[in-house]
Amino acid sequence: MTLLDELEGAVQNRLRDSTVRYFKFGEAIRQVSRDEFRSAKGAVFYNEPGIFKQTNIDQVFLREGPRPGPLAASTLVGRPASTASEAVAIVVTDLFQHDNDVNLVVSQIRRNCLELGCSVGLLPVMSEFDGMVFDARVPSFPYKSTPGNPRTRRPFYLLFFGEQDRIEELVELLSARPYIDRNRLLLVSPKIVRHYSVAVSKDPTSKDLNLRHAPGAADEFEFALRRGGTGGVLRVDFQYDPIMASPVVDPTGIQIEVRTGARGMAGKPTEALKLLTATAIGNKVSTTIALDLPGPPGEYEFQLLFRVGGAGAFTAPSWVSELSSDNPTPADGPAKTLNLKRLVDELIGASLAVQPPPLARAFVTVKKLG
Repeated sequence: MTLLDELEGAVQNRLRDSTVRYFKFGEAIRQVSRDEFRSAKGAVFYNEPGIFKQTNIDQVFLREGPRPGPLAASTLVGRPASTASEAVAIVVTDLFQHDNDVNLVVSQIRRNCLELGCSVGLLPVMSEFDGMVFDARVPSFPYKSTPGNPRTRRPFYLLFFGEQDRIEELVELLSARPYIDRNRLLLVSPKIVRHYSVAVSKDPTSKDLNLRHAPGAADEFEFALRRGGTGGVLRVDFQYDPIMASPVVDPTGIQIEVRTGARGMAGKPTEALKLLTATAIGNKVSTTIALDLPGPPGEYEFQLLFRVGGAGAFTAPSWVSELSSDNPTPADGPAKTLNLKRLVDELIGASLAVQPPPLARAFVTVKKLG
């Protein structure tokens, strides 16, 4: 496998201060030497008693002993010597052998990665195939790609676990290879935005509110609520620069978290500001926010955090459905991967449940006049 040599080279030669450890997994998982790892290009490597009969990906997260940062072992681990938190585990796999593997894998990834704040990367590698297909509900069957026909190639996958920037760096290094399509990298991460800009104004119907151009940061806004007024409607428009490998945001899944207090304060949740509507054109989002301040005159400070959350808040890239089948057979989708879309959908759902990723933030001060 050319990929194994070039993956090792990318880690050892292009990433400074990196050390590499190797593991093989199946029914069980064990560390292997570099020489044994290099023998993975031959069939003997895959016929080890006690390992080869099952492909239990969840074993990757169950190894006892020290782990690189928040991660468990994998086929290939590059670990920078400077800090364990920058470790990246890379699993080279064709994914599932059984229908129930998805639940086990997602559960372990959530516990050992997502809940610890690390990111997951998934990158398909289209490859010539000549062998038995085991990831099927029907009995295993032989399949052979047609030479020179890319549409008959069968994917295997690189699964990355670790710090998002390091994952992107590794994929960037590998993308010079003709068989790596970096546009097919999918990142499931607590961070989906590189930059954003935000503007807050009053809705034209809100006669009691007036925007005051107080000095401050670009995401700070001040309003005056005239005497006797109790609220109104704010318009919050923001534009974000997404990390391109992230799933696509559905604007109907946008949520808002509002806390009292100025920047840097922990604050307390409040119902004084509530999301009314959210619409989007591309990466430009427009929202309306109801302001309700029945209390006494004074200065009220709020922190507005817009997040992605809820069922269906993300859409997986189209290549996921193209490469996935819930029942590959010799006559129907023999080159497709069992339950790939289900895996991706459940990973995205698990990530949203752990930490809905932020899109934009604004700080609003309302001076209620007496």
